Amino acid sequence: MKTFKPLAAAVLLAASSSVLAANLGIQAQAGFGNFQDLDQSGPGVDNNLTIQAQLGNLNFQLADQDDGENNSAIFQVQVGAFNFADTLQSGGAGNTAFSLQLGTGNVALTNQVTQFGSTATVLQFGGPLNVASINQVLGIANDAFVIQAGAFNDADINQVLSLGSNSFIGQFGDGNDATSNQVATLATDSVILQFGEDNMATHNQVLALGSDAWSLQFGEDNVSNINQVLSLGDTAVNLQIGESNTSTINQFFSVGSFAATVQFGDGNIHTTTQIGAFENAFALQIGDNNVGVITQ
Repeated sequence: MKTFKPLAAAVLLAASSSVLAANLGIQAQAGFGNFQDLDQSGPGVDNNLTIQAQLGNLNFQLADQDDGENNSAIFQVQVGAFNFADTLQSGGAGNTAFSLQLGTGNVALTNQVTQFGSTATVLQFGGPLNVASINQVLGIANDAFVIQAGAFNDADINQVLSLGSNSFIGQFGDGNDATSNQVATLATDSVILQFGEDNMATHNQVLALGSDAWSLQFGEDNVSNINQVLSLGDTAVNLQIGESNTSTINQFFSVGSFAATVQFGDGNIHTTTQIGAFENAFALQIGDNNVGVITQ
């Protein structure tokens, strides 16, 4: 009997390790014509949790964790009809993806590839159609958050080769469009907040360290563009209240600079470009059809 004790211990250890490395998948559906697909399989795909829940009719959910993804979680919740959620987490660890859709015709796509300790969240309320897409590739400790309430909204967040960076998009109204791109960033933040209709905001942060970009839009048909390229510790803020205002802030090869543009009215246009170190620019436009340019 003593001969078999080491063998029995080895078998027990292997069994316990298998249990500890197990994945957990939960699906719940109530309604008509719903579809769910959950895949957590493959070498190194361990200790993951996926929960899919659908209440309503003709909803569709896909969730995949593969290529060695471990210690990660996916949560998908849909209430209503014609909602669609597609989440993929691959080749990373310690990630969380959450999508909640309430309404009709919402679409949420989330991809986290070779991410570690990152979070992606999409909340969409209403309809008939909200669309959100989050992509996080080759990064550590990044956060991406999208919340949309209204109709025909569209949001995109792309974080590539980023570390400790955050991106937030909030859209409340109809027809708003927002895009946040963070490429090779460290501790960089992007915030886009839109209230109204048909507003558009785009943030491009490339090779940025400790820089912040803010676009706050209240009204209709406003356009905000912020570009931070080879940026170190810069801050850019666009505040627009009114209609058809356009503001662009460029910070290129910039260190410790600050730029803010505030527009009250309709049809105002302003561009600020900073190339250098510790520059400060503030632009205020009140009224209609004003044009301003600052270059530093």
